[in-house]
Amino acid sequence: MRKVPVILISLAFAAPCALAAEKTFRKEARQIVGSAQTQDDARAAALAKARRDALEEAGSWLESTTEVKNMKLVRDDVKTLSAGITSTRVVLEQPFVEGQAVGIRIVAEVRVDTAQLDERIRAFLADRERVAEKKAETARERELYARLAELERRIAMLQTDNPAEKQALRRDVQANSRKLAAQEAYRKGDALWKRTAFSDPKAAIGAFDEAIRLDPDYAAAYLHRGRAYRDLKAYDKALADMNHALRRDPNLPYGYVSRAWAYFFMGDYPRAHADAESELRRSPGLASAHYARGVAKRRLTRGREGAEDIRKACDLRYAPACDEIARAARK
Repeated sequence: MRKVPVILISLAFAAPCALAAEKTFRKEARQIVGSAQTQDDARAAALAKARRDALEEAGSWLESTTEVKNMKLVRDDVKTLSAGITSTRVVLEQPFVEGQAVGIRIVAEVRVDTAQLDERIRAFLADRERVAEKKAETARERELYARLAELERRIAMLQTDNPAEKQALRRDVQANSRKLAAQEAYRKGDALWKRTAFSDPKAAIGAFDEAIRLDPDYAAAYLHRGRAYRDLKAYDKALADMNHALRRDPNLPYGYVSRAWAYFFMGDYPRAHADAESELRRSPGLASAHYARGVAKRRLTRGREGAEDIRKACDLRYAPACDEIARAARK
């Protein structure tokens, strides 16, 4: 049986920024549809690789900037930073034919807003929740990329006409491709998160719906959809999603403090307090958990202890806590 070439990656270029306050990186990936792949599988693989390569180059550029050099970050932190302060979009997607093979070509663009870069970097790194979430996201990506490389190696070596073996490999490829596509959908929803709430909760829910449809085991997508429902005051739906997320992954970054706020807004202050405590056991000194525990304590008539937690959250530069202290001082 003729071997089908699996992938040809063409690295494009780091485009000069169109505006003084923006740096743009473009990468191209060309994926031929292998014998165990569908066109959707090829598209997911090409998009993942184009984005990965663009982020790698953006990370290298960030590492060379004075702002990052002054912070003396390790390489993994730079990768997390690159994922955290950039935006990605597909600028070109088209099929192509190479001999008797059909494939798909994708160009992804990663943009870095360079205005007030030092301030934005420091703000991102100071937000422990976002850093941890981006680390988890990039770790998941690495696992999916590694799995993709292994599957492509197996496709390239496939020399059997055994239908069962082909079918098993096809199922593995499709499962990994769906997870890659789910991550793209998740990223669209996550991009709408603005510090403490979603800028467009309904759009975020739509993106997380798609991520969950593609990967029903995606715990982070359930958690973030729960946050979006919480922003819409649909607290029963929020709680159902958060419970599901924590059953899937009890170690999900900041899952308990997210659920604490759902309980708080539902008026279940003992459970809000218990979840904030659980989060602080996992992440000591987490500002948002101190704030959640503080406001829950206040409702539980433990005002002095609550004030201490809120003050602690403000000392850790958690803006909602500082705003609350300022409002109280003006009264």
